[in-house]
Amino acid sequence: MTQPQNSSPRVFGTDGIRGVANTGLLEPESLLHLASVLGGLLRERHIGAEHSRVLIGHDGRLSWSLIQGALMAGFNAVGVDVTSIGLVPTPVLAFLTRRQPCDLGIMISASHNPMQDNGVKLFVASGAKLPDELEREVEARLADRGEACERLTGSDVGQFREDPLLTLEYVEHLRRQAFKDLDLSGLRIVVDCANGGASLVAPQVLAAFGADVIAVNHHPSGTNINEGCGALHPDRISKIVLREKADIGLTLDGDGDRAILVDDQGQVRSGDAILAIVARHLESHGCLAHQTVVATVMSNIGLELFLDRLGIRMLRTPVGDRFVAAELRQHGYSIGGEQSGHVIFGSDHDYNGDGLYTGLRVLSILAEQKKSLSELLEDFRLYPQTIKNFPVDAKPPLEQLPTVQAAVQEAEEVLQGKGRVLLRYSGTEALARVMIEGLEQSQIEALAEQIGQRVVSAIAAHTPS
Repeated sequence: MTQPQNSSPRVFGTDGIRGVANTGLLEPESLLHLASVLGGLLRERHIGAEHSRVLIGHDGRLSWSLIQGALMAGFNAVGVDVTSIGLVPTPVLAFLTRRQPCDLGIMISASHNPMQDNGVKLFVASGAKLPDELEREVEARLADRGEACERLTGSDVGQFREDPLLTLEYVEHLRRQAFKDLDLSGLRIVVDCANGGASLVAPQVLAAFGADVIAVNHHPSGTNINEGCGALHPDRISKIVLREKADIGLTLDGDGDRAILVDDQGQVRSGDAILAIVARHLESHGCLAHQTVVATVMSNIGLELFLDRLGIRMLRTPVGDRFVAAELRQHGYSIGGEQSGHVIFGSDHDYNGDGLYTGLRVLSILAEQKKSLSELLEDFRLYPQTIKNFPVDAKPPLEQLPTVQAAVQEAEEVLQGKGRVLLRYSGTEALARVMIEGLEQSQIEALAEQIGQRVVSAIAAHTPS
């Protein structure tokens, strides 16, 4: 299909720029050009005598220095200063972008993806992700190589410095403002840092509130991020929670914006359980705006039924935290999130998903009600659910694949209205995802496999050789 006139190639995906490090858009030459374009935009908008300033952090994967070096050179060449805060979770970078005198925040991370991937997440001075219209403008300038900002010399060249101690401002914000009365003395907490961005700050924050902290997977090597650990594999710490007689397990993902919990009985509790706990607590205190919780199409129907019993509406969005955040901002809702553990706390936490903040909110409820996590969730039940991923070579619209639609219809007939089928592509990987909920695990597993195989064969037939 011919590209429309005056349109530009897409650079940004659902969560910034992401791919295999040192290829394509993540090659040093491409990154240097990206920084030059971004630097030009910053200089056009900057007011004041000082240089524009960029704050940058990373989640510890091996390729971070390659990417940071290329971005730093591109920014410095066009007169933009760069401050690196080192190994941090994405939400800390977003928080500091908002609090520091800077014009742009950049997080070098591929979140929950494997170590060979990496990415560039951009935040404006307010700490929000780069707006769609600004993404389009950057893409247009990248397409026109002549739009790069002119290189400067002498004292006009930008400077680079490192300031890892800036993260202490985030720690103090949590202790002195967000959770100033929280006392976790007597609580034993296992925290799995996924060998990623939260490896330094998460154990430090929990200990600062008086908890007995057992930290695991908090030694990033550059190659072990998300490897059999963290929010992608929360079951791995269930045995540790039981062995250590811990009150709770908190698992984070590579860049620290997701949180999955393990209760005192060793049971894994997803983002849906977190939404249930916090929503009920807010509602009981008269603080749940519009009696509404925002979730995505992936959230379990059990959450919807639980909230309905409390008189709380559940609004579903497409998959992606930016869609959840957009609903929260537009309508003033208090809380939303994804089953994956990416929970967003509206204006309470400036619409940023933050796994550590999420964990502290749940811990504050445990401390207030003097109950264990398993006790808080005694009346919360999830339908059996399976999510299967199928590698694909292309992503044609699923509604244009008749055999796939027929497979979905057949599965819905088998479920007889007592379950859900959701079929979608991953926004960041070459995968088709099949999610099915129903009453029997073996049945939905078989149905998901049938649909997934139908997707793979239909795409192979659809794609020109």
